[in-house]
Amino acid sequence: MQSPETDFRKLRFQSPANPDRHWIEWFCEEFSRQHYAVQTSPLGDGPLVMAGVTRLLPDLAVYRGTTSLVRSVNLPELAPSDDPFLLINLAGGDLNVAFRGEKAVQAPGSCFLGSPDLVGTLEAPQSTEILSIRLRRRLLEPLVPGLSDRLSRLAAPNSQALQMLLGYMQSLEAEQGIGDPDLALAVTTHVHELAALVFDAGGDAARPETSGVRAGRLAAMKQDILRRLAQGSLSVGEIARCQQISERYIRDLFASEGTTFSDFVREARLARARRLLADPRQAHRPINAIAYDCGFGDLSYFNRTFRQRYGMTPSEAREKAGRENGSDR
Repeated sequence: MQSPETDFRKLRFQSPANPDRHWIEWFCEEFSRQHYAVQTSPLGDGPLVMAGVTRLLPDLAVYRGTTSLVRSVNLPELAPSDDPFLLINLAGGDLNVAFRGEKAVQAPGSCFLGSPDLVGTLEAPQSTEILSIRLRRRLLEPLVPGLSDRLSRLAAPNSQALQMLLGYMQSLEAEQGIGDPDLALAVTTHVHELAALVFDAGGDAARPETSGVRAGRLAAMKQDILRRLAQGSLSVGEIARCQQISERYIRDLFASEGTTFSDFVREARLARARRLLADPRQAHRPINAIAYDCGFGDLSYFNRTFRQRYGMTPSEAREKAGRENGSDR
């Protein structure tokens, strides 16, 4: 078993309404222990407002959160290691980054490749959502020749490699923890292999496909499917075109999980329909409208497959949820 702090459980924190110097010092110390040494201060006259979640494995640290106007300076003399990191601007405003005397603007959707042993600054002049992934140099160097020369630069916004990495990270959101050492190792390996493609932009064509790449492609593909579930005409061909891969490759990826594209789509649609039927806010909506919104064009097929999957009709599922919701009050 992993130690309590490194089993990928969600460690949440949020700044107080008016954080004082002591809280900021505590935050910097804690963040430095888990990620890399930084000195953070408000940018301008406004308060420092931060909220986020840290998740740790023995060789991986992930932070996702929002920040107000802030200025962070990394402190190489306090850095516990030279392990590189990815800083991904998910949404909000631009980030101003400066490393090695060079300045750049990191727009939403782009990724900065950095190292804590290099002096640098980061400024968020607007409220921003970021994802930071601390990696292990010893695990990344065999995957990225000349790694040091690739640090302190921006990766192309919305590159395929970055989208695969983001899709994989999104697939981990539902995990409350990872206590199995073998599973923790697999996750760490996958993240490093996908990060290697981000570092080595454009070099993935000649790179042998790794388990991390397959996991990333599958995760990105599933996220794409879930966004399109309402489309009754959703097909493997459409997903293949959007993901720029072959239909055969998609079928192979699902086969590796013991399922098919059609089965995944049907299960996802049924699961979404069940959630909507159990939602009190959707109680006024006809069942056929919910079925169509989930991508079912044939109501009789929806009723039949729903009953086969859950052992009850959609109407019975709604009534059961209504009774349970009533007993919770």
